Amino acid sequence: MRHFFLSVVFYIGFVSSALALECKQDTLTENSDGEMLQTLSGDIFESLGGDSITALLWLPMSDLLVCGPNLFDYTGTTYKIYEITNIDDGEKISALAIKSSSMPTQTSGGCYKSSIVKPTPFMGNNDEIFVLSDGSVWQIKYEYEYMYEYYPTIVACPDAGYVIVDGKKLNAIVLK
Repeated sequence: MRHFFLSVVFYIGFVSSALALECKQDTLTENSDGEMLQTLSGDIFESLGGDSITALLWLPMSDLLVCGPNLFDYTGTTYKIYEITNIDDGEKISALAIKSSSMPTQTSGGCYKSSIVKPTPFMGNNDEIFVLSDGSVWQIKYEYEYMYEYYPTIVACPDAGYVIVDGKKLNAIVLK
């Protein structure tokens, strides 16, 4: 019943993109048929709805970006729902936190969600300079994507030297 309820909530428009989610990098250590995912930090997640099909082929030692939580109250119980991106594959799922050992109050690894405000369209090509909604200025390095994205939402990881745009990991540096 819980799977059905959470699947319905997810698919009828549980919107998290408008919220500023905190993100941290982690590594997948165990994958139980895509339904239960355990990370190197000890966190355990349960895939929501059909997302277990997407996560089924995720290999241990895959790099993950875990963003959240979105808190959802139902009949007196608060559920923590996370957005998990497999950085290696560029695939994204939603998952329920079963065990959360170290979800930070501040962004771990320096990753955060933002959006590109200039240029429009964003191309994702080598040496392209772009500005995020927080005012930071970045430059793409050694990438040629020809993305044609208008104001895309991204995950920026300045400490790791990349951004994730539309599921694609692009090498990037912060200029200011």
